Amino acid sequence: MIGYKGALVVDLSAANAQEGAFNVSNVRLSYLDNGDRFNIASHAFTPAPDKADGRLDPARPYYREPLFSADILGNSTVVDLMGKLIDSDQPEAIGLTLDSANSVQPDLGFEFKFSRTGESVGYMSAATENYSIYNVRLDIRPIIVKRPLYQYK
Repeated sequence: MIGYKGALVVDLSAANAQEGAFNVSNVRLSYLDNGDRFNIASHAFTPAPDKADGRLDPARPYYREPLFSADILGNSTVVDLMGKLIDSDQPEAIGLTLDSANSVQPDLGFEFKFSRTGESVGYMSAATENYSIYNVRLDIRPIIVKRPLYQYK
């Protein structure tokens, strides 16, 4: 991987889609950072040299609180939440997205549930605070957004 930002690899080979609004389960997400390698034929990931000795130990997590984002489709939010999950004692992280109250379907939103699996692994750079994250499960399902979403005190 070359460049300022990395690449999000979306593996749909084991994914299951449901009828109706965007509803998919068992998607595998990986984030390749600068210097990482991915072999398309074997699906093998190799972290950049500055991360080779930085494999994260699940028994020594940095984050210890529930992981949530109210704007999962915001700039770099997916990758940020994946980075926290892979270095966390939490089994999952939840992100939501919803539209304006004035949209065509104001009551439709989506939950993005990220989960660690036995195949999930993360690496952290020794030089920066950048992560490489491989094989995080993603399930997306539609939700009903109750309106009004909030009230003033």
